Amino acid sequence: MKKAHYHLDDVRQAIASGNYQFSPRALRDYRNLSYTEDLAISIVDNLTEKDYRKTIAYDDYVCDVYHIEHCFNGYTDCLYIKFYMENGNLELEIVSFHL
Repeated sequence: MKKAHYHLDDVRQAIASGNYQFSPRALRDYRNLSYTEDLAISIVDNLTEKDYRKTIAYDDYVCDVYHIEHCFNGYTDCLYIKFYMENGNLELEIVSFHL
C-alpha cells in the first residue's frame, strides 16, 4: 500500500493551530464550488489514509494528493486536494482544491 509523505496527524495539528493557508488558486477553486473556507478546511481536516492517491515531488517541495467524495447541496463532489507542509511539518499549504 502506498504511503503519504506527510502524516495526517501533522496536517490536523497545523489546522488546529491555525497554521495553514490556501494558495490563490486553491482559494479561487473552493470559492467556485460555493464552499466556505471553514467547509474547505474541515474537508482537509477529515481526510483519511484511504483518500490518499499519490505523492508528487517538485524541485522545492513534495505534495501529497488526496481524492475524496463530499456531498454538498445535493450533489456529490469528487474533490482533488493537494498540499505540502513546511517549517518542520508545522505549516500546511493547500495548493489544489477542485473537482
